[in-house]
Amino acid sequence: MAEATEAPILSLQGLGMTFRARGEGRRAQTLRAVDGVDLDVGRGRVVGLVGESGCGKSTLARTIVRLETPTDGRVLYEGTDVHALAGRDLAGYRREVQLVFQDPYAALPPRMRCGEAIGEPLRIHRRGDTAGRRRRTAELLDLVGLPRVMGDRYPHQLSGGQRQRINIARALALEPKLLVLDEPVSALDVSIQGQVLNLLGALRRDLGLTYLFISHDLRVVRYLCDEVAVMYLGRLVEFGPTEEVFARPNHPYTLALIRSIPDHEREGLGGRVVLRGEVPNPIDRPPGCPFHTRCPMARDVCAREVPPLRPVGAGNHRAACHFAEEVSDAAMVAGRNRAAGLP
Repeated sequence: MAEATEAPILSLQGLGMTFRARGEGRRAQTLRAVDGVDLDVGRGRVVGLVGESGCGKSTLARTIVRLETPTDGRVLYEGTDVHALAGRDLAGYRREVQLVFQDPYAALPPRMRCGEAIGEPLRIHRRGDTAGRRRRTAELLDLVGLPRVMGDRYPHQLSGGQRQRINIARALALEPKLLVLDEPVSALDVSIQGQVLNLLGALRRDLGLTYLFISHDLRVVRYLCDEVAVMYLGRLVEFGPTEEVFARPNHPYTLALIRSIPDHEREGLGGRVVLRGEVPNPIDRPPGCPFHTRCPMARDVCAREVPPLRPVGAGNHRAACHFAEEVSDAAMVAGRNRAAGLP
């Protein structure tokens, strides 16, 4: 585990990603997909990134692994700006930071045998000879719990869970330090999800890996992650230790997400919160707090001023809400009332 004083392996500083989009009359418009995100991932930790579809989670992931170039801010890996890397330094970064995609079938070349797909990173980075790459591929299949015969099959011959294990094996081929996992179990059946999550937990423990785990499922995040970061409309609205955030959410959006968990898994966190309206158009953002148009606690100041991500509660718990302490108190009262059988 990373010590509190240890420098983070990954640090996002004011990260922003803007796209140009064509609007009505073919006028150019600006879509702010990621907006000023500050986030640290400690070495050996698992940080969960949660939020509704379209909030910018996948764009953030693609920026970290250099599939996108940020328009603002920096991505620092072990203190180095990754978007300033070139040549051998860039190749070294690509070896140490790997991305696991959401769709296990689309991520694999359909005409390449699974063993070849696992060994492809080794070939590209010129690791070992042909025999050595075959041995390494067999070791990786063992590592992710698949029989070696799977290496001779094509992706369409495997189940969804088996395909995702192949993707994880391929991501581990170059012995990375950090995995960015973009919804890695959302396309799988619930029973298979548990198997893949257990695998990820075991790999983290045995290999000393660090994960940035992106998901919309808070149950999965609570099971696997040490800290949780909550995104809404491209901004980080809450961050903290997982159990602290679940016990004392300090942002109304986090509270609504937690209360969307099925009753029998919510453990006395109160009844559901029904949010009004729809997520605002990211091209035409509302002024002030991005959540105020749907927030049941919104007041005049929320429509005028963007709340900073500030410390609240215990430890490294932060929330971007003008009334964070009131949210936390209301959540605790609702939880106690529910536990006591009160309305």
